[in-house]
Amino acid sequence: MVVHDWILRNKIPELELALEGNIEEHHHFLLELQLQRLEAAEKDLATLEQRIQQMLEPYATQLQLLDEIPGVDWTVAAVIIAELGIDDRVPDRLAAGELGRHLPWQQ
Repeated sequence: MVVHDWILRNKIPELELALEGNIEEHHHFLLELQLQRLEAAEKDLATLEQRIQQMLEPYATQLQLLDEIPGVDWTVAAVIIAELGIDDRVPDRLAAGELGRHLPWQQ
């Protein structure tokens, strides 16, 4: 630990120089553009999440049952439903229980 402190202390002038700089108008413009992209992506993600929740409303019972399986949260349950669908021929509790026994981390 002492050696690392000594090495860093010797580099203080270099570190100070690296932190010096001027953000000019062009840099500000580019940073603002990147910020706008991030905000747009966050807005798109929120819209998508809302749409997914709407599409899964008919499967609220199945989501709740899948959520009872250790290691399965709402997101994983939503993916399971989206990828595998719901088999209405099997009672919900049995289906969730069977799925739980076949998950790799449950074995």
